Amino acid sequence: MKTDIQSKGCGPGAVSRELASRLHRVETANVTWLGEDFPVFWERGEGCWVTDVDGGRYLDMTAAFGVAALGHCPAPVQTILKSQTDILIHGMGDVHPPLAKVELLEELAALVPIKNARITLGTSGTMATEIALKAAYVRTGRPEVLYFQGGYHGLSTGALSVIGHSRFRDPFAEQCATNPPPLRFPHDTASMKSCLIEIERVLQNTERRIGAIIIEPIQGRGGICVPPTDFLHQLRNLCDTTGTLLIVDEIFTGFYRTGERFASMHIEPDILLLGKALGGGLPIGVCVGKKDVMDAFGPSTGEALHTETFLGHPLTMRTALAMLKALEAEDTAQMVRNRGEQLKTILEGLVKRTSQFKIEIRGKGLMQGLAFFESMNETPAAEPVKKLVQGCLKEGLIVLGGGLDGNVLQFTPPLNISEDELEVFGERIGQAFQQYL
Repeated sequence: MKTDIQSKGCGPGAVSRELASRLHRVETANVTWLGEDFPVFWERGEGCWVTDVDGGRYLDMTAAFGVAALGHCPAPVQTILKSQTDILIHGMGDVHPPLAKVELLEELAALVPIKNARITLGTSGTMATEIALKAAYVRTGRPEVLYFQGGYHGLSTGALSVIGHSRFRDPFAEQCATNPPPLRFPHDTASMKSCLIEIERVLQNTERRIGAIIIEPIQGRGGICVPPTDFLHQLRNLCDTTGTLLIVDEIFTGFYRTGERFASMHIEPDILLLGKALGGGLPIGVCVGKKDVMDAFGPSTGEALHTETFLGHPLTMRTALAMLKALEAEDTAQMVRNRGEQLKTILEGLVKRTSQFKIEIRGKGLMQGLAFFESMNETPAAEPVKKLVQGCLKEGLIVLGGGLDGNVLQFTPPLNISEDELEVFGERIGQAFQQYL
């Protein structure tokens, strides 16, 4: 670990700055934020570490949006990619499917909390959302979907109709399906009761045509928001009594991120969305549902109602199988819970040493965050998060901000981050708090 500490990155160097200038000349201006000391341009990744083009090494506390569940370039994925590229790179997923597609679907069906599951694959979490929205409509005949403030399910046109972030939806509002306003995501017993009453009221409104409710069991981009323990059970019961489908988006939380294989393991969703960690770095989305829901599309007559050119891509199928084997081979759940406790202890220490803001620790397992509020009036404070995201970069840490108000500093490292690496994180973020708050 000494080498990692001594060779830590300190923000963009000359090569990153030159690349930023080049990128500015060719990429759409809205895509990558180019600041004075942000970003760095990555060149290599290994485990929990990334190296930028100037040779700086950074501890990645984001797992690259939660994708690098077993770190960057994990050995199982490297091995299978090298062997699979000699055999078959591309296939015809919905015409002449590759063998690996069948094997992956069988493995997934055996793991998910849905009996007799049926699965449609996609190439991203966003696409999994699109499939789910279509499936809910063809099953119920009702086009509207309830969703939550802070919910994030992708940015395609269909997914925008159920996104709980107005800054993403509003520019395209006229193109989006008309759903009821987003529900308040509950954070305690009182808000849970109010939320359930509101959901029941909307579902009983005969002027509405609600076919489904979509929810993240823990909100990711919404600010690591955790609902009361019983909320998903209550929501499941309410959906059952009203004939409404329950879509659970576990694209971020799935595959042990929260210390369980799935954060919704204790209920049976009608539709379950997966992605991110499953691909091991390759793009994948999975829409898993009950047979009567997914088969509402009807049998194929040679033209699938939903498909993609890269559906069932052999390389992705093999890496996903390798990831499943690695994740299920050891007690990943206990490992994540242990590291999660260590992470929480570090965050508790930061909170105790910080007096200029009120800070709330959120999350579960290796999906945690610090929500900042002004000390005097407890309004969300985004400025310290902005400073810390950039300050952490100078201390050799990759972190992200989140939340509807941008006031949550988020930590979602690779699941196999070591105790020593978390100690390095503790030292570096402590330095960032001292220097940039």
